[in-house]
Amino acid sequence: MLADIDALIKKISQRAGIPEEEVKRRIEEKMKEFAGLLTEAGATYAVAKELGVEIDLDRELSRRVLIGQIEPGMERIDVMGRVLRIYPPKTFQKNGRTGKYCRIIIGDKSGSIRVTLWNRDVELVEKGKIRIGDVVEVINGYAEEYNGQTALRLSFDSRLLVNPEGVDVEAPESWEPHTSTAQLAEGQNNVNIILRVLRAYPPREVETSFGKTKMRAFIGADKDGTVRVVLWGDNAELDLQEGDVIEIINGYTRQGTAGINVHVGRSGYARKREDLREQFQAVAGRSRTETITPIAEVEDGEWATIRGIVVQIYRITPITAFCNVCGARATWENGEWVCTACGSKDVRTSPAASIEVDDGTGVIRVIAFGDAARQLYGKNEPTNPNDDPKQMLEHLLGDEVTIRGRVSERSDGQREMRAFRIGRPDYQQIVKRELEEVERMVGTD
Repeated sequence: MLADIDALIKKISQRAGIPEEEVKRRIEEKMKEFAGLLTEAGATYAVAKELGVEIDLDRELSRRVLIGQIEPGMERIDVMGRVLRIYPPKTFQKNGRTGKYCRIIIGDKSGSIRVTLWNRDVELVEKGKIRIGDVVEVINGYAEEYNGQTALRLSFDSRLLVNPEGVDVEAPESWEPHTSTAQLAEGQNNVNIILRVLRAYPPREVETSFGKTKMRAFIGADKDGTVRVVLWGDNAELDLQEGDVIEIINGYTRQGTAGINVHVGRSGYARKREDLREQFQAVAGRSRTETITPIAEVEDGEWATIRGIVVQIYRITPITAFCNVCGARATWENGEWVCTACGSKDVRTSPAASIEVDDGTGVIRVIAFGDAARQLYGKNEPTNPNDDPKQMLEHLLGDEVTIRGRVSERSDGQREMRAFRIGRPDYQQIVKRELEEVERMVGTD
């Protein structure tokens, strides 16, 4: 008999109070009774039931492993993880039949893995019974390679349990790279960020287009600046105090009246990070204003703030659109935006622009999307991909701008900056800082 069956026989023997040999004999008789139509595992389950022993056959025969131990080709594995991300369900057609699938990311202390759900399990996502932060147990899953990474799939005899009683899972400390406040821009999804709470507002119930829900806001900060965070639904129940360190997983950004806001909805997850409290103790929400770096000195991979004159406008596609229903890209058809996946016309748009800036030490091409691009366009924002950004931004030529962004090297060896904030220089502040520096220097003599 299989080693797994032997262990199960031992458990049945102990619970039923009969010798193991007796259990084996009954299993063999049961298999003969069904003339080979019953597997050894099935016969074992039938004998256990006759003896009044409750067993979960799938769980007993699967191997419990940590996520970090999973390798492609492993079968009948049992793994627990906390849901870190949920992707929108999709439909497919095969052999004339229509089905549904959905991918989620789960994690434990050893790592994270993509899990593919099918049909009946997809309904758990659609009905909101699987949410970010829930603990799920995959029983009888099998591992495969997907786009060069290990992934977990559920077959017809697999099972998925949501929030098993008495079970908790420690999610990975860092399962995906975190962003910073300096990198935030309008229209971003899948935002992971860690912030220290500077000010927490009380939770309240609000009326939205989807009905009543809970909302709670706080002002958070990291070493680069501050941002307003809005927690929705169950996330709004998180107990917040000034000084807490909060990790946000799978948030999204929207433009608010005073700048970019980070939102955490039903697909997002907010949790306290007591282990990082000391590390964030010195974070006090200092101004985002950084030292101006000469363009000639910026380097590949560096975050920098530059100031210079706009000397060229590039012609690029000035706007893209994404579906508010399924998140897919939308296309411009017959004078309106239409989702390429579900056909919805409920979309959100994100402008784009590209300029060249010269500060006297060098020149650099700047690419801007979302809110950063809006700061360039102003009221003259593009509405469709046929608009000409060279004409719409021509008024910027000769203007001085201050840009905060990340520098990278293009395939042609030239440097390029992805802008996250664009503004006009505050000359009063510049003069004030220069006077303060003069006074400091004079005071040291």
